[in-house]
Amino acid sequence: MSEEKETAGTPAKGEKCKPLSDTELNEIARKVLSGHIIPSWTVPQDLWISVYMPLIFLDPDKAPSDAFAVLGDMEFAGPMAVNGFPIFSACQFVNHDDAVKIDELARRMDKALKGTMPKAEENKDQEQLPI
Repeated sequence: MSEEKETAGTPAKGEKCKPLSDTELNEIARKVLSGHIIPSWTVPQDLWISVYMPLIFLDPDKAPSDAFAVLGDMEFAGPMAVNGFPIFSACQFVNHDDAVKIDELARRMDKALKGTMPKAEENKDQEQLPI
């Protein structure tokens, strides 16, 4: 008899997504903002199967019951793309609450960074460094 082995991060039938800690949420939001993680809410839904390749092989009965979004880390992106989106060989499910928190954190981080950047007019008189 062979026993079906669960892979790390793949919940068993009926399980829910593991709630993310504040530290994990902040790290993911930083990676979303920097482009190292591509969340499914930024990808057209008709491309999800092509971009998040593991979804092709996912048995719907093994999907987390509260899965709301998918995250793809560029660490697992292949050399090809579909309509400008990377193709991921691994991805992570997140529940609705965590997806909303990640999006809000990334937006707040983006706003904070833009608020601290000097405007181009303010730097006009400063010496420009050669690139």
